[in-house]
Amino acid sequence: MTWWAWTLVFVVLVLGAALVGFLQLRTLWRKTSALLTELGTAAGQLEHLSDRLAELERVTVPPPASAVFDDPAVLRRKRDRDIADRVRRGRAAARRRTPR
Repeated sequence: MTWWAWTLVFVVLVLGAALVGFLQLRTLWRKTSALLTELGTAAGQLEHLSDRLAELERVTVPPPASAVFDDPAVLRRKRDRDIADRVRRGRAAARRRTPR
């Protein structure tokens, strides 16, 4: 091969590498700009949620009472009463669903 053939091969390889590099950089640019857009959207949503959380923190709700030190007999009666109420409601719902 002559020197001009090698030059032509070299030029084609350089142009191909430049084209691949351009396409990669363009893809990277598009993905980066899309990422920044999404980050802006996420920042706006986070700001809205932090404002909402600040509102909710201002509302004082008493913590639920712990039943650890309550009388076990009282707790057992309450549990039995809750179970009986749940069974009663379930039976009433079943009667309503049953065709007559």
